[in-house]
Amino acid sequence: MKHFFGDGEYEFALTLSLIEEIERQTDLGLPSLARSLLADSWRARDVKTILRLSLVGGGLDPERATSIIEAYMLPTGLTKCALIALVTLSDLMGAVDDDDTEEVPA
Repeated sequence: MKHFFGDGEYEFALTLSLIEEIERQTDLGLPSLARSLLADSWRARDVKTILRLSLVGGGLDPERATSIIEAYMLPTGLTKCALIALVTLSDLMGAVDDDDTEEVPA
């Protein structure tokens, strides 16, 4: 999903390996991270990790993603950054179509 961040519009996306890296770096599972964002009890370092790795998943090289986060996270506002992180995780966690949930094999 694209969001305006800092100096332009960027794609924020996650792959399975990036999700695992977020979980490793934050020591929290995706549902716990999403709940902390929803409850407004997030940690800035977790938001930074989600956004940085989501920029990498959206196609930026890691060095560029880091420089964008370092330059624009505080000017953007931590609450707005937490909202972008929440939307990114919510899109990912809600990616199952209703048709896909009809019957799940045991």
